[in-house]
Amino acid sequence: MRVSFLGDVSLNNRYNILYDKNRKPFNNISESLSRSDYVVGNLECLSEGTKENILKRPRLKTNKNTLNYLSDINLNIATLAHNHVYDNCREGFEITTNVLNNLNVNYLGASIDQKDSQKPYIINNDNKIALLNYVTHDTNPKTPHNADVYLNYFDLDRSCEEIRILKKQTRLVFVILHWGGRSEGGYFPDWDQPKIARQLIDSGADLIVGHHSHTLQPYEIYRGKYIFYSLGNFCFDDIIFEGNTIEINKPSGTESAILNVIINKDSEINIELVPINKNPDLELYFDRNILKKFKWRQILFKLIFSNKLFWHIYYLQFKIFSPMVRYFFGNKRSFFTQVKKLNVKKIKNFLSYIYKTFYKSEK
Repeated sequence: MRVSFLGDVSLNNRYNILYDKNRKPFNNISESLSRSDYVVGNLECLSEGTKENILKRPRLKTNKNTLNYLSDINLNIATLAHNHVYDNCREGFEITTNVLNNLNVNYLGASIDQKDSQKPYIINNDNKIALLNYVTHDTNPKTPHNADVYLNYFDLDRSCEEIRILKKQTRLVFVILHWGGRSEGGYFPDWDQPKIARQLIDSGADLIVGHHSHTLQPYEIYRGKYIFYSLGNFCFDDIIFEGNTIEINKPSGTESAILNVIINKDSEINIELVPINKNPDLELYFDRNILKKFKWRQILFKLIFSNKLFWHIYYLQFKIFSPMVRYFFGNKRSFFTQVKKLNVKKIKNFLSYIYKTFYKSEK
């Protein structure tokens, strides 16, 4: 049996235009995915409705008809425990789940019933597999207190117990996590993520698949089990929000991988990582050049996580120096022009950002 895992699936912005024009951005990879018995993807962008969750910034939305693209990638299991599930309130959630039902796509991780949101999805066949889907609070779903859509929030003790119970009932337990809020946009996970992942495996998890960073992050093998910290963006267009563009289509945001998990009759797992990329027209294609970068990332991962001082150096570069370089020199900006744009408000905002990043987040 082959189970394929995709990164973040967001059919936002220009995907709506492509769908209306009957374009097929997934043609290059659809045949490969059609050979999988199950395709599991994190459906990050839900249908628009008449309301939006104003607490969440930015918000994602798509047209309900554009969700029909999910058939082109053979998606049959959607994970919904993520930080954008309530962007379009209950109406958007129900429109989306109705489309999923019509497309014969099962879903887990969120529901209008709290108990249902916490239920695993069981693949019933000779290899009985349980899928668990969680979202961590640090990804900031920003759901109001009276939200009528429930998310399956991650709690380490509860999750470990659920894994132990399911391990007695099934042959394999796969955990799908939307996590690592502090490492969003980074090439490496947060310092605590490997520790958390290993505790889940110690509890009986056979595979961990992560999302949220919008980048293809390294993987590791612990006690013979694979931990994929983030598969990156499977498909995701730039976010247009309140007149501003949040750029997704840059190298870090277009590089991703399809994780093929091949399971034999003895429940042994073999892994195949298929690198994919996206051209300016949002068409996906296989890109083996990504593997060269990924190999270096694997080496750096081992170095950075060998000592917390090394991780802090990386984190300082990722959170402070890189944003400064982008501000002064990104998009062919003039350094002196950007200096002139500095004012007391921008400096105070930056100092506040440093405080929240390096002090408040540690508490």
